[in-house]
Amino acid sequence: IMKHLHFDNVLCTELEVNDGYYTGSIKGNYCYGIEKRNRAIQFCTDHNIDIKSAYYYADSVADIPVLEAVGFPQCVNPQPALLKLDHVKGWPVHRW
Repeated sequence: IMKHLHFDNVLCTELEVNDGYYTGSIKGNYCYGIEKRNRAIQFCTDHNIDIKSAYYYADSVADIPVLEAVGFPQCVNPQPALLKLDHVKGWPVHRW
């Protein structure tokens, strides 16, 4: 998908491959919640980007750690549970 969409970088859970075959396991940690935030921070550090200048688009409460880390959190078609949290108030909400 990354190549098809011409993305330079993607932060995601990596699937383990052995001899050209997927093993059914993942490589490293599952990219979810705090791990997703940690990867975003590391990516920004590695690329000399201030995370407070970054945008992040999310729909789930699982993305709150990253939304809190960036300077421009954006809620897109958010799950109702995300909008119920007090600290989300004031973040832009987009519905597409």
